[in-house]
Amino acid sequence: RRLCGYGPLLVVGTFIWGAGQGVYLAGDQALSFALVPDKENAGRFLALNNVCGFLGAAVGGLVAGTLLALCGPRPTGDGYSYEGYMSIFGVASLCSFAFASTAIVMMPHLISKVLVTQAKDS
Repeated sequence: RRLCGYGPLLVVGTFIWGAGQGVYLAGDQALSFALVPDKENAGRFLALNNVCGFLGAAVGGLVAGTLLALCGPRPTGDGYSYEGYMSIFGVASLCSFAFASTAIVMMPHLISKVLVTQAKDS
């Protein structure tokens, strides 16, 4: 019953959030199209981008929920502790570092090509 008083505020807030999210996603997609390295294989690159985004959202939610349930419940049962959230951010940081390191190791020719291009432009 108490939620009814907040109904109009929820609708307006959701509208503002949705409009902002729409503008962001349109710009993000336009940037993805503009930065495709090979226009002939643009479909492959954009499909890989979308699959990676989907997998990250699906697996990330599963892992974060599991970590929070295992590492973060308070003894009183009223929420989650600092340790639970730190475990989520710790694992996310390690995964980010591992993925970035793998990308750097797997694509040295692309990195050197970008550095050479940047050196020529400056």
